[in-house]
Amino acid sequence: MVGCHRNRWCRCAQPPANSCDASGIKIPMGMFLRLLDPRSPLHPGEQQLIAANEFPKLVAKTQLHYWSPNQPVTDKGVRILIGLQASFNLPDLRLADVINECLTKQPRDDVRIDIFNSQDDQEFCRDPKKYYPKNPDVVPSPYVGIWNNGRFIGIWFGSDAIEKLIEILDLPRAELSVPLRPPFEDRLF
Repeated sequence: MVGCHRNRWCRCAQPPANSCDASGIKIPMGMFLRLLDPRSPLHPGEQQLIAANEFPKLVAKTQLHYWSPNQPVTDKGVRILIGLQASFNLPDLRLADVINECLTKQPRDDVRIDIFNSQDDQEFCRDPKKYYPKNPDVVPSPYVGIWNNGRFIGIWFGSDAIEKLIEILDLPRAELSVPLRPPFEDRLF
């Protein structure tokens, strides 16, 4: 086990729910965002491996559904498929936290949210059309595909995808724009 450093988080302790940066701005730390704590003493590669393995397990504890092409696609109501780069992208993880928090507070029976880690999903890398009828190619994450009663409506990427999720799920824009940088520390010198 990696040793803990005073005032730093590690694998052996849960980070606080919120932490302040040097300016006093609160950095929200939901359960997904905790997967990649920039202040961890772990090497970034170690954190990424842990995040890739833990992401599906965390999704199983939420209002979201981890999805892969061997699973059925609902043909009733609205389905949203979100591809995140969960093993290295802090804003994508924050988005997952915000969506889950909103669905926990106000459940939506009319919308099913399927989610996957586009960065570590080998099937997605080999054949993205198994996920989205239109090929996302190399575009910024997140990827958001929407179906209505089993019919594909469209796909959005990056900031357009986030705007579409804000519109459909009534997500709090302010929660998605909170800076995610950790407090400055003299760790580099």
